[in-house]
Amino acid sequence: MKEQFLDHIFEDIANDPYSGGAKKGDLKDFYAYKFKYECTDYRIAYTIHDSEVIVVIVLVGKRENFYSMLKRLL
Repeated sequence: MKEQFLDHIFEDIANDPYSGGAKKGDLKDFYAYKFKYECTDYRIAYTIHDSEVIVVIVLVGKRENFYSMLKRLL
């Protein structure tokens, strides 16, 4: 499973940071990349710092309660 997360981070997000969906409201500074592994939905939340061309991974986890956990990090 760890390899799946790393593949999505280093292959998909690193090559096209805007491939994840831009969030709205309280989470407007975040993007969320969606993927499925063994019939379970996962999310990777991250921010993009355009001026430095840096992507910061904030949270990785199952879809269930993902956004409420992300809001607690604010």
